[in-house]
Amino acid sequence: MTAGLADPLGGTGATSIANTSGSAQNVAQVAAVPSWYRYCLSVWVRSDAAGQATLFVSAGSESAQQSVAVGPAWQRLALGAQLATQQGTAAFGLTIPGGATVQVFGFQAEAQMGASSYKSTGAQSGVYANASFLDDVLKMTSEAPGIYSCPVRIGSNG
Repeated sequence: MTAGLADPLGGTGATSIANTSGSAQNVAQVAAVPSWYRYCLSVWVRSDAAGQATLFVSAGSESAQQSVAVGPAWQRLALGAQLATQQGTAAFGLTIPGGATVQVFGFQAEAQMGASSYKSTGAQSGVYANASFLDDVLKMTSEAPGIYSCPVRIGSNG
C-alpha cells in the first residue's frame, strides 16, 4: 500500500493498493454495529488498468456485494445493503482481484441505504463521540402519500 496520493477532491488522501497474489484479496473494517441495520458503503476507486472491484457488506455467513468495472477515472462506488443476520458486528470492504492495483479514497459506511456527501475525518473512525441531537422532539411532516420528512439538527460540544 502506498498512501499520500492525489485524491478526487484535490487533496492527497488516496492510497494505492496492490494485490500481488494470484487470488482476490479483501480490504475491510469490522465495526461493532447491529448487522441487521440498513447500511451504505461508499468509496472512490480508480485503476490505471481496466479491471473490476467488488464492494461488500457482511456479517456471519451472510453478505451483500456489488462488482463494478473500474478504469483510470475516479468514480464513487456505493452499495446499499440490509442483512437479515442478527450479529453484533458487520464488515465493510472492497475485494481486489489477484494481480490488480487500485487507488482508493474516502471509505465511508453509513446507517442508511444511500451514500451522503463524503465527511472527511482524520480519526480512525467516523464516530463523533461528542455529537448529540440539538432538539428534544423530532417533527415529522407528510410531504405526499408515503413520503415524509424530518429535520434533524446535530451539534457537537468538542
